[in-house]
Amino acid sequence: MKKCRILLIVFSLLLLPKFVFALGQMTAPIIVENALRGEKIQQEVIAVNSDKEPMVAKFSAEGQIKDWVKFFLSKDLKNQFATATIPAQGTLRAIAIIDVPVDILNGEYKGAISVSSVVDGIIKSEESGATVLQKIDRLATIIVSDKEEINLKNTSVIPSDYDLNIGEPLSIRIIYDNQGNVSMSPHVRLRIKKDNKNVHDIIYPYPEEEPAVNPGSQREIKAINVQSVGWEEGKYSAELEFLHNNQVLLEKEFQFSVFSKNSSLTGFIKNIFFNDYYSLVLLAFLLLLIIAWQIKKNIKIRKELKKSK
Repeated sequence: MKKCRILLIVFSLLLLPKFVFALGQMTAPIIVENALRGEKIQQEVIAVNSDKEPMVAKFSAEGQIKDWVKFFLSKDLKNQFATATIPAQGTLRAIAIIDVPVDILNGEYKGAISVSSVVDGIIKSEESGATVLQKIDRLATIIVSDKEEINLKNTSVIPSDYDLNIGEPLSIRIIYDNQGNVSMSPHVRLRIKKDNKNVHDIIYPYPEEEPAVNPGSQREIKAINVQSVGWEEGKYSAELEFLHNNQVLLEKEFQFSVFSKNSSLTGFIKNIFFNDYYSLVLLAFLLLLIIAWQIKKNIKIRKELKKSK
């Protein structure tokens, strides 16, 4: 009987690494300061399956934030889930939305976001019948206060092109990066100037069909498209103001040019060389090399002519 127990223990140890190393989760602690009551805080959860077979994983929260957290797939923020299948030797990206209660007292609340590998493919929220093989916790600390913090400074503004053909529309991508503690839907005031004179000045409301940008999350909205019909050739500046409750939260600016690409040679020289100091220096250097080579070639020809005489 004793030998059987020893064999059973040895056999279990041989199998244990398979389960221990199959599941992984990024474990950097979640620390949210100045969280507001009623706010939705968004955090990414990445689960990794190093096994050669797909794995069913359960996503849950524990501690004081147990009832605050809901899980969604990164590409579907409408349908909540509790379990999901991680592909073999693959990853699964999920979003944990921490919904701070509206009636919570100020203070520090601790808990964890957990990912567990399980035997059964289906787990009911209140059912504990499924066997958990491995569980990895990510510690979370939420500090609730009534101090509103607004931070959009890492928001990206990306124009489609810095050199437009006459009549070509200007497309501007905007990727909001909300590092504050308030959900936001900022409007954008876009002013385009040439020689300090406005050629375009419009406020673009935040799209109604888009969810607000939650604290700690990024969101790209539909690109702003501006028609340039009637604009003259030359240099332009685009100034963007991000507005929240009629207050300017952030200002961004970039320059671009409008020219005719039909005159290809002139446009090439004008925009590639004469508008770029370093390209102009390179062009001058290449011209000097050509001249030096030509002089050297002429000297060689003269020497050969003298020898022939």
